[in-house]
Amino acid sequence: MKKTGIIKKHDVISFDIFDTLLLRTLNDPKEVFLLTGYNCKSVIHGTPKQFVKERVSAAESASNKKPEGECTIEEIYDELKGYSQEERNSLMNEELRIECLVLKANKTIKKVYDYCVKSGKRIIAVSDMYLSKSFLRRVLNNCGYDKIEKIYVSCEQGENKRSGKLFKIIESELGNKKYLHIGDAWKSDYLRPKKCGWNAYHIKKPKKYKGSLISVIRDKAIKNYSGNYYAKIGYGVLGPILFEFCKWLKTGVDCTHSSSVLFFSRDGKIMKGAFDIMYPGLVNSSYFHVSRRVMNTVTLWMHPEFDTLKDYIEDTYSFTISTFLKRLGLFDHSEYEKLGLDLDREYEADKFWENCEIKEYYEKIILENAVNNSKRQYSLFCDYCKKFIDAGNLAIVDIGWRGSMQDRLKELDEFICKQGINSIKGYYIGIESEEDNKNGFLYKGKKHNRNKAVIDAGFGLFETMFLAHEGTTICYKKTEGEVEPVLDEYEISDERMINNLEYIHNGALEYVSDMAKFDVMLQQIDETGQFFDGFRKLCLKPKKEDLTKWKDIRFNDTEEMPLIDTKGIRYYLTRPSRLKTDYHKSPWKIGFLKCNISHAIPWSSIYMIAKSIDGIIRKKSYF
Repeated sequence: MKKTGIIKKHDVISFDIFDTLLLRTLNDPKEVFLLTGYNCKSVIHGTPKQFVKERVSAAESASNKKPEGECTIEEIYDELKGYSQEERNSLMNEELRIECLVLKANKTIKKVYDYCVKSGKRIIAVSDMYLSKSFLRRVLNNCGYDKIEKIYVSCEQGENKRSGKLFKIIESELGNKKYLHIGDAWKSDYLRPKKCGWNAYHIKKPKKYKGSLISVIRDKAIKNYSGNYYAKIGYGVLGPILFEFCKWLKTGVDCTHSSSVLFFSRDGKIMKGAFDIMYPGLVNSSYFHVSRRVMNTVTLWMHPEFDTLKDYIEDTYSFTISTFLKRLGLFDHSEYEKLGLDLDREYEADKFWENCEIKEYYEKIILENAVNNSKRQYSLFCDYCKKFIDAGNLAIVDIGWRGSMQDRLKELDEFICKQGINSIKGYYIGIESEEDNKNGFLYKGKKHNRNKAVIDAGFGLFETMFLAHEGTTICYKKTEGEVEPVLDEYEISDERMINNLEYIHNGALEYVSDMAKFDVMLQQIDETGQFFDGFRKLCLKPKKEDLTKWKDIRFNDTEEMPLIDTKGIRYYLTRPSRLKTDYHKSPWKIGFLKCNISHAIPWSSIYMIAKSIDGIIRKKSYF
């Protein structure tokens, strides 16, 4: 409604309610009945779909008894055959609860309403509806329509808009005024008020929502977060993944009767936040500070040989002795600096481990300190664990991908025995291992999987969305008798970037909260895979806005790098070997190709085809 001049000419502005002031975020209003049936399976006498038919039939029967007016919802449920009064009340209350959840303000008309409020107009709402005035008042207030003077509902007034008599009742109450009625129904909201001497403005009927309830709620990301790109990504991309993952996790934890559930830092923080929203107090779950680095330190004394360490310590394309010492959990380098060895000299990873001088240096000077420190950290770690782990079955939750921290934990046989742990099960977003005690949500095993291929294409993008805004755990210390984790300095210092990542997490948790209100959604796994569509699209077919928003965000795994290294096509034309190296290192491969080679080439199709061909999946291949 672009013209507001018409409002100035009238004393009373009357709004239709449904499809005007309020919109149902559903394909069909009958989906309210379907959700009611799903959420009251113990009450209904058949399937949820059969309940929909019963509810529609009851409404028709009640309407036939009151042809001139509108029946109330109580009168409709009185016509529901075969149910006790208690069962009818239970079903009716659930239907009203769902109505509250799916009714949202129509943003276009809300602006008109706000203009009316600002202009000091008297505002009323009118509806042909079976829902009570008090219920509609509560919903309208919740949606920001709290300045409506009166609400007229056909089921309580005994007359309706269709006949025009409801408009006459309003006139008799409010007096001879200049009335303007706004609504979407051509006959009830335009022709009838016109015939009654009112002015009327007909709005276009809003488009019906398409897709399932899940996709409808996800549309909130577009509508409510149009001004905040990162909150929209959280709500529409990360939120659906978290929601479905937590449902999958609950099923696994229930089946294994886990006594303790540990959400490993740092990716587990947002996972636990979502799980607590969906299943508050369901299991003994804790956010557990741990990292690959600290677990390698804790178990180092069990396998301290230099040639063995390379299988445990994460290295990078370039490696220094200083980095090596930190990986061993040794942070004070002053005594090593005195010995004259260059701690900051860079080595290629393979050459570092083949260097006899470094090996000798380790065995003669570093080994004893590393082992002693490892044993101290082992003792502290065991004490730290006792605060979170009960006897029985232990479940650990993390993003994936190899489950190395679970492997390190399993090495602590003596601690596991003393603590009374029967089994350790891992639950991951994705896991390359085929072991029975490691479970993957999106994929399991190294063999080709389309979900795995998508994450491989943008592992940095994916991990960044999950990452808690805190430093990695580097060791444990005892303070006043309590063992506490020591966190490294957070890698990201850009305040704007931290805020943007916070928007992602807040948006994701809001999605989980919105979806958790629909009990039926907590009972069914989305087997169609819609929940992953948002990330698949972002990762494989990013728009220019996506590339612009993400390219400067830093990703830190074993070394810090931008999500997209944008050297440009001119740089790589003269350095083709560097193109291959940088591509392999890139945390977001499609983004890298689009920004450095061409936006026009369908890189996602090329990438997915290449990933599906045997031999090309291997690390040595170009793709």
